[in-house]
Amino acid sequence: MVEYLTEAIVLDKRPDKNLDVVLTIFSRDLGKVYGKATSSRKITSRLASHLEPGTLAKVRLARRGVGDNFRIIEALTEARRADPETARFLMFLDKMAPIG
Repeated sequence: MVEYLTEAIVLDKRPDKNLDVVLTIFSRDLGKVYGKATSSRKITSRLASHLEPGTLAKVRLARRGVGDNFRIIEALTEARRADPETARFLMFLDKMAPIG
């Protein structure tokens, strides 16, 4: 298992299965990647508030092999922007950036 600790911007968040969330994040080190946050929609989840779109966070990602998807292990918010202009920019970045 390989772990990465990087600063990343959360671009998009969508529900997956029961309580999981699939996030699109963009970092300097890895580019645009998809990561799964297990049980993030639980009311007691510690990750939920740190993984909202528009958040700059320090994120720890892990994956088992080269072709596997990332799992988000932990996150800590560094800054948050929630204005409409930022939301439009994040949507643009999500559409234009290739998957890394």
